[in-house]
Amino acid sequence: MAYKVVITKEIDEALDRIDEYCIEHFHNYEFAVKVFDEIMKVASFLSENAGKTKKYSKFLYKYVSPDIGYNIYYSVDQINKTVYIEKILSFKEKQ
Repeated sequence: MAYKVVITKEIDEALDRIDEYCIEHFHNYEFAVKVFDEIMKVASFLSENAGKTKKYSKFLYKYVSPDIGYNIYYSVDQINKTVYIEKILSFKEKQ
């Protein structure tokens, strides 16, 4: 059974920051689009594979995305069959 996937406000804000950074500093919107596309791909994957990636903490799981150099953290609500994508951190950021 597929889970519903929810992009949290924190992820939405992080995507905005990545978007702004790519445009302002690199004048390159392509990477921002690539990050957004990857988030959509991960959401689709997690819908069918909730909780099947490495456990990061008591409540969070970690999805490693080498294509964009980010780790994506999510939680799973088994009762409501919902995945919450909680945060996205580049490999260079403190995890």
